[in-house]
Amino acid sequence: MFISKLEDIFFLFLNDSVASVREAGVRCLEELCSIMTNDWVQGILMAKLREIYTRQIGYVFRRSAILALGYLPAMNDQAYQLLTNATKDVVPNMRFCACKAYIQLAAKYDMSSVRGAIEALLQDTDSEVRYFAQQALA
Repeated sequence: MFISKLEDIFFLFLNDSVASVREAGVRCLEELCSIMTNDWVQGILMAKLREIYTRQIGYVFRRSAILALGYLPAMNDQAYQLLTNATKDVVPNMRFCACKAYIQLAAKYDMSSVRGAIEALLQDTDSEVRYFAQQALA
């Protein structure tokens, strides 16, 4: 019961209309994952992040899902795919958020399966995307 209520509250944070609330929710993710099981992280959390990314029209909510990846205690194929998809998003802010998440993740995990997508962003038409791609690969 408690876990269910905690999930509901946390997922409300990720879908809040106020950016600072979404960001606070993302920052709490690491601690939340430490008390939840790996099955919860790989199953329920990843499904919710995928849902937020694929169903939200506004990029500000999708941004939270991508930045949340940087706080995961483990990576799986779904997380790698979600990050790769973000590097191809039509919104430049999403592409450079993918680079920011990559920076956090590369410090902890083998990110070779996503590196090529980040390298492709070095040729992006948006200067900020190119900048963050350079930072990610440095």
